Amino acid sequence: MPNTIKTRILASSIANIAIDLLLPTVVFLLLSHAGMPATVALSISGAVAGGKALGGRVESGEFRWLQALLGAIVPTGTILVAVVLGASDITAAVVGAVTLALLFVGDLVTRRRSRAGVDGISILVLAEIAASVALVATSDDPRFILVRPAFYALVAAVVALASVPTSRPLMMEASRPMAVAGDPDRARAFDNSWAASAQFRSIQRVMTAGFGAVLLAEAILRIVLVYRAPADAIAETSLTSQIPAVILFVAYFAAVRLLAVPRASKIVDARLRQLQTA
Repeated sequence: MPNTIKTRILASSIANIAIDLLLPTVVFLLLSHAGMPATVALSISGAVAGGKALGGRVESGEFRWLQALLGAIVPTGTILVAVVLGASDITAAVVGAVTLALLFVGDLVTRRRSRAGVDGISILVLAEIAASVALVATSDDPRFILVRPAFYALVAAVVALASVPTSRPLMMEASRPMAVAGDPDRARAFDNSWAASAQFRSIQRVMTAGFGAVLLAEAILRIVLVYRAPADAIAETSLTSQIPAVILFVAYFAAVRLLAVPRASKIVDARLRQLQTA
């Protein structure tokens, strides 16, 4: 694969991670500075992040802008309507989360009927939303909503670690768009490498286990930072609680890019040559 394509896809992957980490915080800070209650602002920022997840991954080259906009706007609208109608901030947050979950369910059903394939990442996000609905409904402390991404990370960590011994480790699915870059021959070689190479399987499983460990560490550190901070310092805590995620994910993806990706790419390249000469 040409280095320019690899560089472009890697840059898109980094941009995707940066958006996932920073977009909710930026939205929350803008809304809170406008005088919106912390719980409502946090709920809307979560809806925006959910919309981004519904749109897909930037590096896939198939980001679905319409679905992303609907995923952000519709739950935000239901949150604001609930507030206007006199609902509590927590009730409004739950209504927004349920609305987002329904959009994900509708998207999964639509994709299955159109034979587009069910996105495992979408199922993961849906599980995270379901967990957040159950958890947010138990407390009216804004810090509980601020720490909600930690529960997302815990769910994702469990899914990632559980997928390690299976035939489809989570990071194999997540890294496939970068590895194949839209080339059908390379896609076939990538998939075939799993069956043909024990080293390739080991790399995918180690990457997935590492990702699960990073998610688990990030969740624990976020919870500690949020609850060690003053209860009224929500804006400041929303920023400081992101620091472990940034450091951990940058270190993880740097290690993956420098150590795992070159080895996996060599295996896929070799398999591609074998398939082309067969």
